[in-house]
Amino acid sequence: MNTIRRRYVSGQVSARSFAQGTQLVVLEGALRIRYRDASLDWLAGDAPYVAITLNEGEQHVVPCRAWVEIRTEGVDAASAAIAIPADLTRLFIQRALALVRPLRSLYNSRPQ
Repeated sequence: MNTIRRRYVSGQVSARSFAQGTQLVVLEGALRIRYRDASLDWLAGDAPYVAITLNEGEQHVVPCRAWVEIRTEGVDAASAAIAIPADLTRLFIQRALALVRPLRSLYNSRPQ
């Protein structure tokens, strides 16, 4: 998991794409998050938003891949830690290449 830390000033609105399983932990202040649930994609533009207010110390796990809007709640600044899960496809390819590279050097060193 890759963890990044973000600080949001009062009145700031931020939007970004989150992968399924991304965890948002509020470290200080309060944040309001809003996204559309992917299971309701068949409703197109009529899908309702999921809106949650997180106070200091609370966390939320995004259940689906979605564009998440993050805004500060109240007049104080806020900060959050965002834990993004590892991309399993990329991890699989990296491990497969790590296994193949030593074999390639053996193949190249064989007599002609």
